[in-house]
Amino acid sequence: MGMPEESRPKLLAGGPVAEGLLARAREGTERLSASGVRPTLAVVWVGEDRPGGAYLRSLRRAAGRAKVRLVELPLPLEVREGELIEVLRALAGDEEVHGVALLQPLPPHLDPARVLGALPPEKDAEGVHPRNLGRLLAGGAAVADLPRLLREGPVPATPRAVLELLRHYRVWLREREAVVVGGGRVGLPLSVLLLREGLSVVTVCDRNAPDLGTVTRRADVLCVAAGVPGLVKGHMIKPGATVVDVGVHVAPSGLVGDVEFAGAARVAGAITPVPGGVGPITGAVVVEQTVRAAASLSKEVTG
Repeated sequence: MGMPEESRPKLLAGGPVAEGLLARAREGTERLSASGVRPTLAVVWVGEDRPGGAYLRSLRRAAGRAKVRLVELPLPLEVREGELIEVLRALAGDEEVHGVALLQPLPPHLDPARVLGALPPEKDAEGVHPRNLGRLLAGGAAVADLPRLLREGPVPATPRAVLELLRHYRVWLREREAVVVGGGRVGLPLSVLLLREGLSVVTVCDRNAPDLGTVTRRADVLCVAAGVPGLVKGHMIKPGATVVDVGVHVAPSGLVGDVEFAGAARVAGAITPVPGGVGPITGAVVVEQTVRAAASLSKEVTG
C-alpha cells in the first residue's frame, strides 16, 4: 500500500530550478554569440572511468540546453601532477575557453590543494579555487548575499545549487535552524552561504559526530553532504523539516543519496529526490557560471 496523499512530503525536484538557470544562461550565450564570443566550458578528469558518471552527463545536458560549447579533456590515470597543472595553465591562457571544471575526486597521487590552486580563478566554473572560496569568508557572513558574490566571481557550485533550490521553492530560512551534515568541500561553504541568507543558527557536524541524530532532529532545514549512502534515517529528522540530500551513490537499485529516502519521506515536510534533486542544478550552475565568466572575460579583452 502506498503512502496516503496527504502524508506525502513535497518533492523538491531540481529540474525546474535547473531550467530557470539554463534559460538565463542561454540568453547570455545568444547575446555573446552575436558579438562573436562562444561561451566554452572545458571539463578535465583523470582516468578513463573517473569520475564521469551522472555528473558528467549532467554537464553535457546543461551545456547543450544553454548552447555552451563543451570540451572534454580526459587524462590517463597515471598522469603526473605537473602534467595536470600544465593542462590547467594552458586552459588559463586559452582565450576561447571561459570555464574550467576539474572533476573530483582526484586519484591519491595528486594533491588536491596544489592542483585546484592551478585552476584559473576567473574561469573556475565550479568555484573551488582557494581565491573564490576565500571570498565567502571575506568580511564575514553579514556583509554580502548571493547576488553580490556572483557579481564578484564564481561561487562553489553545489552549495550554490542547494541555495538556488531553497530559493526556488521559497523555503523560509530566516530565524530557523539549519544543520549541515558533512564539513567537506560542499558542507563547509554551504554553511557560510546559509549564514549569509540570514539563518540565526547554522550547525555543521561530521558524519561521525556522537549522537548525530540528536543534532539533525533540531534542524528545520537539514542538508546532508556526508558521502555515506543512507546515513540519515527517518527517525533522525524533525517532523515537517525540509531535507536536502546532496549525496549520490551507485547502488544495485540505482542511484541513492545520503538520506534513506523511504524513511525520511514519512517524516519530512519536503525532500529532494536522488537522482533528480540537487544534481541537475549543480550542472546548470557550472554552465551558468561559465557564461558569466565569458561575459566578464570578453569585456576585459574588448575593453
